[in-house]
Amino acid sequence: VALPAVTAALDGFNGTIFAYGQTGSGKTFTMTGGPEKYADRGIIPRTLSHIYNELRRRSDYSYQIHVSYLEIYNNNGYDLLDPSLEEQAKQLEDLPKVSLQEDEDGG
Repeated sequence: VALPAVTAALDGFNGTIFAYGQTGSGKTFTMTGGPEKYADRGIIPRTLSHIYNELRRRSDYSYQIHVSYLEIYNNNGYDLLDPSLEEQAKQLEDLPKVSLQEDEDGG
């Protein structure tokens, strides 16, 4: 599912992998996978594995990788990888909200 977006990102395009659905529908499991078995890993660990395998294969190129892991809950976005909040945030609502912006061209 995510392979085309990841491959395009490695070719220089921006990419987003988005899980959308009702509460309890399996979005978190789909993205992160299960902790018990390697075969149950989700899109995120599979994607990271693919990225680093491709970086090894494409050794004649130089890459700079930026990863974001956002959660949108009740119309608010939260940065789940913000290292400055590791000790402070006890609940999702304790994280600073992420704002989304567009330019006049819609980009």
